[in-house]
Amino acid sequence: MSDYLTFGELKIGERFISVPQPGDNSGHGGYKLPSYIFTKTEAVDGNNSIRQKDGVRTHNQDSMPIIKVE
Repeated sequence: MSDYLTFGELKIGERFISVPQPGDNSGHGGYKLPSYIFTKTEAVDGNNSIRQKDGVRTHNQDSMPIIKVE
């Protein structure tokens, strides 16, 4: 996974796609689903990003692998 950034490396306001991980990827997309673009935000009620498609807030661990979207 060294080719990916981690969520913790992003600055607030930067956009990203989550790298699919084993387990529940229902909110992030996955291997068989389209990926969603998120924006890193200040933490609100434990959620630190927002899904661009529909404004749903979500939580990401700093160690989660991501692909930065320019």
